[in-house]
Amino acid sequence: MKRLLWPVLATCTIIATASVGAHEGATGVVAERMAAMKETAARMKVLDTALKAGSSVTPNMGANAEKIMTQAHSLSGLFPAGSGGGHSDARAEVWTRREAFEKAMQAFAAESEKLVSAARSGNYAETRRRFREVADQCLGCHEKFRAKGH
Repeated sequence: MKRLLWPVLATCTIIATASVGAHEGATGVVAERMAAMKETAARMKVLDTALKAGSSVTPNMGANAEKIMTQAHSLSGLFPAGSGGGHSDARAEVWTRREAFEKAMQAFAAESEKLVSAARSGNYAETRRRFREVADQCLGCHEKFRAKGH
């Protein structure tokens, strides 16, 4: 499972850092969703680092999980019709396959809720497992709905 997690986190890091220059001209909802994605990726990285370094759930882990969950519940609304193209990394499939996109966003939100519950319970092993599930949701959605090379 560790071998699967590394590519997910590497992808999140690349997304958060490499796209900064490409997004400088983004405005409105596109800039807002890019900022939200960047923040989510950064929180995922912090949480991953903390889970690798420790053996118990800390309040900081729970706080990051809760922020990820909050973002997960709001991200879908940051993809209104007509907000693709230009500086956006979103593929046309976000809108042409909207039902599949919404389903992926709902799965991300559901997994993030489970991550928060695990972190609140203090169960370290379950928190790690749920973190992997959230990371898998990120990767799966990006593979289907995010432009390649971004």
